Amino acid sequence: MTWTPLARLTDLADATRLTAGAVTLIRNHDTWHAIASRCPHMGYPMEKSTLRDGVVTCAWHQWEFDLATGGCYRGACADLPVYPLRIVDGQVQVDLAGSELHLPVAALGRLRDRLLEGDPYQIARSLAECLEHGLSPQDIARAVAEHGFAHAIAAHRSAQATAELSDVVEGARCAELFGARDRILPLLHGTLMVGAGVGSRPAVMPLPHAGTASERTQLLDRYIEDPSALAIERLLCDWPASDEALPGRLLELAAHPRFLPAPGVFIDLIDALDVAAWLGTTFHSQRAALIAWILGQRRGDPSVEERAAIGFLERHLPTLPDASPAMTTCTLALLAPVSTAASAEEALAHVWGLLTRVPVAPLSVIDCFAQLEARRLAKLRPNNGGLWGTPVLGIRQCDAWARAAPQVSHRTLVLGALHCAWHAFTSRWLAQGEPWDEAPAVATGPSLSEAFSANEVDAARSAAVTLAQDARQPGGSWAPVLKPLLEEDLEGGRLRFLAAVLRSQARQEEWQPWIAGAVSHALDQRGSHDRSAAARFGRSMLARKAGAAGAASEV
Repeated sequence: MTWTPLARLTDLADATRLTAGAVTLIRNHDTWHAIASRCPHMGYPMEKSTLRDGVVTCAWHQWEFDLATGGCYRGACADLPVYPLRIVDGQVQVDLAGSELHLPVAALGRLRDRLLEGDPYQIARSLAECLEHGLSPQDIARAVAEHGFAHAIAAHRSAQATAELSDVVEGARCAELFGARDRILPLLHGTLMVGAGVGSRPAVMPLPHAGTASERTQLLDRYIEDPSALAIERLLCDWPASDEALPGRLLELAAHPRFLPAPGVFIDLIDALDVAAWLGTTFHSQRAALIAWILGQRRGDPSVEERAAIGFLERHLPTLPDASPAMTTCTLALLAPVSTAASAEEALAHVWGLLTRVPVAPLSVIDCFAQLEARRLAKLRPNNGGLWGTPVLGIRQCDAWARAAPQVSHRTLVLGALHCAWHAFTSRWLAQGEPWDEAPAVATGPSLSEAFSANEVDAARSAAVTLAQDARQPGGSWAPVLKPLLEEDLEGGRLRFLAAVLRSQARQEEWQPWIAGAVSHALDQRGSHDRSAAARFGRSMLARKAGAAGAASEV
């Protein structure tokens, strides 16, 4: 135990209360007790509480706590931390780490309880408590993801589960870019995607006979073509954990031409694999369900144009050669005919020729399409009638294929380039954008936060690009760029989009359109500041142990 001196008995002779930082000393008859200085509900000073029959009552919302144990008598509020206290040589000392409520496992338990209630202020408070006890964003994300998966079982059992959990992971990754007190807001953005009731379901039993790897893959393809989420999950439950090639096999199945009209399938799959890998082995069984919900979802019939494009790919895939030992780098100029093609088959035939006859590297083609989508994004301005979704989807699609590149074959990566070509062709009505040539920000201009608050689009874009230039340098930080964007309430998908922007711009020489476009998009999608307000409340609830230590130094 580590005993911290808070006061001398001589100083308490005529007192019944004394607050020092995170601790309030309160006298009940002739016995002193040490409790947290702020109510665990909304932070009201416990020095102003009332005491009767060994029950201390907060003066704001009337929550009642047992003075000896801290237990809350009225249910829905968290318990009040109570600290061990002793008197040595006339000095009152407390053990700040001695409360059972201050154990990390207890903090995670209270976070799970708050997630069930769904109150953003109480969730923010629990996040602050978890951070205070040294839990990392990744530790917190694991606990939130367990709740999120149980919520998906109750609410939808669909690909939406992956979208929600990916927001949780990206929020935690974003939090790692910030200092301790500022981590609450990005964590809160991700966490609130999954806060609600949870459910349970019967155990999914593995198949009695697993078969060979080839047979299992063949069966997976069957139940993807004729979708059955349960059949896919049963196959994956019995898949050998030692098979490190499974993610690549799944990605290749999701690259099939049948998914050309549904780019979200591949995006969701790479997200599901990423979520499971980042959360660790404890999430292995949930991974099977996430993958099954993605690949086993029912799909509508393709349109006439989609059928023509799918037919083109299916006819040409058997003739796809192995990767050439020497492949050239693609340029946007080489892809220009895609946007002017008269038909989907003409657009795909052009890219096919580049990939097989020139040949250009398929990942280079994907990067060029990503650059095209970034220029489209940067070209859009607020109040455009809702055009954001198309370049955002294009950016996320290219990002998904780039992330999958190390795990898939050359043939699959060629398919990825053609999938990206299809999106570029079907969205050719968007302004294509020009190379970045805007002047750098003026040093005397408003800061990004100021421009963002004032809704000054050009100033905000310019300031963000200037900050991003510093962030791209070794040791640079993205926190100043991201902070104003996170002050808004982010709808589902916005965290994943920002993560895709940060990953993608790092691969590009012309990176400015990514940042400028993301800022324009954020300004046009501005929402309320409820989460920012909740995060401020959470930061205010961080226990003031430094204050207690300071008070102790004066004793």
